Amino acid sequence: MTTLKKSIQRFLFAVFFAPLGGASVSAATLAISDDTVVGTVDLIYATAKLQNNARETELAWVQGVLGADMVFAGKLEGGAMSWLDVYIGGAKSTDIKAIEIDSSIDYFLVKTGKKSALEGSPTHFLFDNRDTSSWAVINLALMGFDTAKVDISKVSHITSFKDISAVPVPAAAWLFGSAALGLIALFRRRRIPA
Repeated sequence: MTTLKKSIQRFLFAVFFAPLGGASVSAATLAISDDTVVGTVDLIYATAKLQNNARETELAWVQGVLGADMVFAGKLEGGAMSWLDVYIGGAKSTDIKAIEIDSSIDYFLVKTGKKSALEGSPTHFLFDNRDTSSWAVINLALMGFDTAKVDISKVSHITSFKDISAVPVPAAAWLFGSAALGLIALFRRRRIPA
């Protein structure tokens, strides 16, 4: 998937679907207990109830949603996950949690336990890691959970994905442009008689 096509998808998603779920919370400044800003709530890009949580199954679903340029980047589960409480304007949120992740992650998938999901509801949530890419910030209420009954411990694992097609076009243009100018200068210098 080209970078331009992906940018258009993100824009359309943000314009048409983001307002449907907690736009006021997602736009607020969110921080953890030591006042580290974690950005805004990451957008849920897609949901599914997959048959299993094998790496190949999750990757195939993500590639089906986002394109074949997505590759597996890592997985956190069990004791490796350290979800932190998030504060909105100094008040602790019961719905929003954050976890530090690799800053190069484009998308991440949150898999919930089967017993935490209602019959027929999704167990896999694909998030677009847009704002502060070194933090995964989720809102359990927007995922359909009653946080009075279900807490963050019901998250089975997080799988992260990178887009390998993301080539910085502006950097390539600068490189090409500077090389072209260098060649022009070289040819002009050779033409000038000594």
